Amino acid sequence: MSTKLLIFALISTSVFADIVSISPTSLDFGNQFVGSPSSQPVMLTNSTKKVLNISSVTATGSFLVQESPCGSSLTLGEQCAFFIVFSPTAAGPQAGILSVNDDANNTPQKVKLSGTGVAVVLASIAVTPASTTTPLRLTQQFTATGTYNNGTSQDVTGTAAWSSASPSIATISATGLASAVGQGTAGITASVGSVTGSATLTVGPPVLVSMSISPASGTVKKGTTLQLASTGTYSDRTTASVTAASQWSSLSSGVATVNASGLVSAVTPGTATIRASSSNVSATSTITVPQPAPVTETILPGEFFYSAEYAVAVQLPGHI
Repeated sequence: MSTKLLIFALISTSVFADIVSISPTSLDFGNQFVGSPSSQPVMLTNSTKKVLNISSVTATGSFLVQESPCGSSLTLGEQCAFFIVFSPTAAGPQAGILSVNDDANNTPQKVKLSGTGVAVVLASIAVTPASTTTPLRLTQQFTATGTYNNGTSQDVTGTAAWSSASPSIATISATGLASAVGQGTAGITASVGSVTGSATLTVGPPVLVSMSISPASGTVKKGTTLQLASTGTYSDRTTASVTAASQWSSLSSGVATVNASGLVSAVTPGTATIRASSSNVSATSTITVPQPAPVTETILPGEFFYSAEYAVAVQLPGHI
């Protein structure tokens, strides 16, 4: 072998022996939702005859390099893995290059990077409650939950456009609060763009919402009675007597009692609370039974008076 060929062979052997391998040489992340990162590993192998000094590991485009466990150097034959992160910020195909810069003869080692960003879009809307009944003139709050193509969910009540299919039965505000204005059934819809969700609201008859007792307070002497009356206010703002339909009770029956029609009987001095209840609504009245007033009698001389204690009539002497 000539001297030139020997020198070329030595140089060639030295050059090709001083290389680093990287695997894989290309990475395709496929479809990835925008804002949702994913990662894949890359393996770097020091196949040189020396300690490999690594100066930098970088990636371009929408690709990032996680902190590498390789450090700044690799010993002979040592391998290390580091992760490439694909975090698309926009929809569409993405491309980049991973570059490992070191003191090997084949520096930089490169890996082709690719992936496709997929936009996160609203897929469906669920309105809750899906079906409900509300008494006339009361309200019902609806909520809208959006589910996206990446499987996540979000409350869209405040951003949805709300509508009622029957405004004469139920109206609905921009925040999803429905008002029952007429008996019947109305369809409620929440829309975000072209995606919609629906629910059904049935408006029923008015219900009792409050009660009052007349009189609200009173004084009843021991042994006498007082008739109470209860009035109900309904969800449609109408009022009606509910005296007969009320369940009457005394919270202090030792002071005053009350019968099924609201008639109070005073038993002994003190204060009693009388309650009327109907359809889980109640009202109270305060009844006071006073102490009896002392009775004084003036007996004139020469008059008769009757002694209950002895059941006799006594004549008092007159003036002389």
